[in-house]
Amino acid sequence: MPKKKSKVKIKKEKKTMASKLSFAAQKKNLDLMKLLVSDSEFQSIVKETRDYLHIPSDGFNKEAITQWTHEMDQKSDAMLDSKNFLAQEEKIRSKLQSKEIGMRIASEQSKLLYHKIPWNYLNNTAKFVVDKFHLPIHFVDSVKLYIIRGTITAPCNNFGGGEYPPWTLLSKVRYFPIKFYAKLTDAEFEDLKKYIKCLSEKLPKFKPLKNIDRRLTIEEWYHDRVKLDAVEQKEYTQSLSEIAENLLENKKLAKKIYDVVRELRELRERRFREKDS
Repeated sequence: MPKKKSKVKIKKEKKTMASKLSFAAQKKNLDLMKLLVSDSEFQSIVKETRDYLHIPSDGFNKEAITQWTHEMDQKSDAMLDSKNFLAQEEKIRSKLQSKEIGMRIASEQSKLLYHKIPWNYLNNTAKFVVDKFHLPIHFVDSVKLYIIRGTITAPCNNFGGGEYPPWTLLSKVRYFPIKFYAKLTDAEFEDLKKYIKCLSEKLPKFKPLKNIDRRLTIEEWYHDRVKLDAVEQKEYTQSLSEIAENLLENKKLAKKIYDVVRELRELRERRFREKDS
């Protein structure tokens, strides 16, 4: 379990990242959300959803959200455990096993059954709205918030980071996926570059490896110094001077052979085995 100071540091890192962005897409997205809210068909869907989930016609105020959320949890759990729900689930399973219906039909029937669960109903409706009205997928949360509270919000950017392990310090993350939700304008692309630059600074930095092929060849010769004398038919150990003459064209660079082997050993230790401090 991470310490509280880790959570605080994560928040600070995210705040620092956000301060570097201009949020060029914010007004455009908010205007689009306002236009959606003015659409009569959208409002019909919102009313139907609010009626099903027992949400007031103008949404909840902040104080009522907690109680409603608790009730949603209880209703969702009760429906999942109800005899009627379990019976319908078993009926679909039996029809599939008896080959009365195929996998596609069984999947569709299961979706319809689980759609009735209150939390699923809210999430699926928001996704349906986004698809129906041709909105970018990251508008889902804004649609849900409007249904629940009547608040008009919109994504600040048309890109975002993908998932990585929760409560992980940015300095410990191994990769950062990036998601695009719409074609970016030049200004939005500048925001994305700042976002990527800020994230990439948290990832490991590796310097280029100089002359790695030649150094590996030297190491290979060093470890394979036992040779067979073709004339005497006897094994002998090749000297570092001979290796230097063959590979570096100067037998006086024998010490260089040893130095290369040592450097490679230390490089592997730093790159592959040293633990984070």
